[in-house]
Amino acid sequence: MVSGEERSESRYSVSGPTPSGGMKLAVTTLRDHGGKDCGGDASDDSGRTWSVFFRIDQPAQAVLFCYEEALTNCYGPFRRVK
Repeated sequence: MVSGEERSESRYSVSGPTPSGGMKLAVTTLRDHGGKDCGGDASDDSGRTWSVFFRIDQPAQAVLFCYEEALTNCYGPFRRVK
């Protein structure tokens, strides 16, 4: 992953579907090589685990990412650009 000056290596795991019909993406940062990320944070994220929930809209070729399993408090949609 690259964010600003920061470079990191992560493990990704996808599971689901969740009761709301979405999927869960769990991310574990294996190694943080340092540098400031896009938000200006230079902390070492090695070993940090976080997750988001998402839903893929096939006809629109878009994905919506959410902070809660209920698929509320979301950001996106991100659309495929050809």
